[in-house]
Amino acid sequence: MVFSSTVFLFLFLPFTIIGYYNPWFKGRKFRNYFLLFMSMVFYAYGEPLFVGIMILEIVIGWLLGKKIELMQQQKNKKRWLYVGVFFFVAMLFVFKYLTFFNTQFSIFFSVSIPDIDIALPIGISFFTFQLLSYIFDVYYGKAKAQSNILDVGLYITLFPQLIAGPIVRYDVIEKQILQRKLGSVK
Repeated sequence: MVFSSTVFLFLFLPFTIIGYYNPWFKGRKFRNYFLLFMSMVFYAYGEPLFVGIMILEIVIGWLLGKKIELMQQQKNKKRWLYVGVFFFVAMLFVFKYLTFFNTQFSIFFSVSIPDIDIALPIGISFFTFQLLSYIFDVYYGKAKAQSNILDVGLYITLFPQLIAGPIVRYDVIEKQILQRKLGSVK
């Protein structure tokens, strides 16, 4: 969904604003869940199949954050950080560069290799780098690992920055997700 499209401007955005400020549902938790849901709808509008990849990365990132925080020894924390970096870089490699490397390998070595044509998920670089930011912030003690996976999900999927950036570090946005003051439209 493009921000200047009529679907976004006249359907999605008004519905999101009305739902967020709905007087029957109060509290940050409901509003966070509502924003997470609407952000997933926003992302799924572009390509519903890729929502599963995003959810997989969110689950892995959340689990790694919890694991890193639980480790007592620095070398164990570092080991889990390396696992996370490897996983997220591998995801980027598979979706962004595997097709290119496959083609170049077959040309360079004059070998016939079946073509690999993997579609590129929208915004994969943004949400992957944000998940890397999350696990690094937990590793360096700049932020606590979230006990609620949905808060990590909101950080990753928040629709105003999901497909166009900028990449926002977790320690910068954590307080806005967990402790923002809730106002109402008057």
